[in-house]
Parts: sequence; structure tokens; C-alpha cells
Amino acid sequence: MLVSIFTTVCLPILLTAGAGWILDRLFRLDLRTLVKLNIQLFVPAFLFVRLISSDLDLRAGLKVAAFTLTMIASLALVSWLISGAFRLPSAQRKSFQLATAFYNCGNFGIPVMMLAFPGGGATIQAFVLTTMNLTTFTAGVLLAHGENGASNQPRWRTVLAQPSLSAIGLALVLKALGAAPALQSIVPLWKPLSILSDGLVPVALLTLGVQLSHAPALPLRGPLLAAVVTRLCGAPALAAALVPLFSVPPETAAILVASTAAPVAVNAAMLVHEYGDGDSSFVSAAVFYSTLFSALTVTVVLSLLRVAGG
Repeated sequence: MLVSIFTTVCLPILLTAGAGWILDRLFRLDLRTLVKLNIQLFVPAFLFVRLISSDLDLRAGLKVAAFTLTMIASLALVSWLISGAFRLPSAQRKSFQLATAFYNCGNFGIPVMMLAFPGGGATIQAFVLTTMNLTTFTAGVLLAHGENGASNQPRWRTVLAQPSLSAIGLALVLKALGAAPALQSIVPLWKPLSILSDGLVPVALLTLGVQLSHAPALPLRGPLLAAVVTRLCGAPALAAALVPLFSVPPETAAILVASTAAPVAVNAAMLVHEYGDGDSSFVSAAVFYSTLFSALTVTVVLSLLRVAGG
């Protein structure tokens, strides 16, 4: 079972990200441009299309959102306690919290869920990603930004400028008004959105590979090791303990637990890189090591979930 899960779920993701790593080593790709393409175009398009197309009812979607918010808050508390025990300086403490509380449910989680749970994995993950993006581009931006940050504009303006928030809001309004079918019938508008949505996974995985290529070679010890272990092992264990509180179907529960086993969110490193009030080398190294070891830990988590589910 372990070999089957690794070869069908984790290995394709690693190979695609590896292609990005190799291309960057050969041609030194522009990471900043790739980051902006993801944040400004592909992620908003994916969220908008998935939310408009989703057949998940509002009540179930709210449960998924509530679970994801609970996980982020719980992990933020755990990371605050751990980073306090290490007596980290302010910049590294922020980076520690970003690395553990926000997980890669986008360019890593979506492909995993689509391959591991071909039925409802993508739909559930769209709501997880929506909640994660809302939190990342609000609380995460505020945490990474400092007073004015590298962007030289107030934090509230940086938050409101995030296109993912606009895409989510517009999709929810159209769904509430019952206008989703009419929008989907407008082929010249809907088709480009669908193409961009489908392009998220390959572009995001290639971006992940480039991000890993740029990651500094910090030694895996002390706070960095604690952040990686908390992200890959502590998070799914905590999720397994919390998910029964939300009364979701068994398959949804399995998807939610599996989603928390994802490595450190690339967006966390992107935010520190973009707004500059944290230790970017720490977060980048956490992304690198957690992505590297996630092939093993995600395989184990998926195997345990399959055994538990019979």
C-alpha cells in the first residue's frame, strides 16, 4: 500500500516540482514573476471556478472552513509556544508561526487530493484552499508585513489588494444569487477562466520546484527541525483529534486530515519575500525540508487513513 500510494500520489508531484528545480538550475528562472503569476492570476481563477462549479452545499462548506480555521488557530498557538521555548528573536518567531500554521493546500495539496481522493477530493480541497487563502492573505499578510514592510504601503491596503479575496467574494455572491449557471453558459468568459483554473497545478508545482531551488541550505536542527516536525507530523495528529468535533462524513474527514499533512505553504515564503518583515531564509528552508520529507509523511498518513477507513 505504501509503495502504491507513493508512486501514484507523491511521486508525480515530486517529479513535476523536480522539473521546475532542474529548469531553474539550467536557466535561473525569475521566481518573483512566477510568484506573481500564481498569486495574481492562477490561484484566484482556480478559487473562482471551483467555488462556482462546486456542488458542495453551504452547510458542508462552512464545516470545512470551520475545521481549517480551527487548525490554523491551533497550530498558531502551538507554534507560538514552541518558538517561545526556543526564545527566538521577533523576525524568526514570525517566520516560525508562518511556517507551521499555514500549509500548502494549493500547489501541493490540490494534486494530492485529486490523486488520492478522485471523487470529492478537489471539491473539499477548494474550500480548504479558499479558507487558507482568506487567512493567509489577511492574518498572514499582517504577520509578515510589519508596519509598512517592503511594499511601502499600509498593511490594510496590502490585504485588500489581494485578488484571491475578490475572486472568493465574487464567487460567493454569484452563487448566492443563483447566477452561476448563467455565467458558465457564457463560453468566451467561462472557457478562459477554466483554462487558467486547470493551469494552476502544473504552474504551481513548477513554481514550487523553482522555490526549492532558491531555498538556502540551512542545517536541519533546532527551531527549523521543530517547525518541520510540527508541520508534517504534529499537524495531522492534531487534525485527527479535532475532526470528530465537526461531524463530517468519513471521506470528508479523511480528506481534511490528509490536507493538514502538506508541507509548509509556499505562500508563507512568498509573503515574507514580498513584504519583508520576517526571516525569509528560515521559511524558505522550512519549505524545502518539509516538501522533501512530505513524500514519506504524506504516504504514511494516507496509508493510515485507508487502513482506518477499511
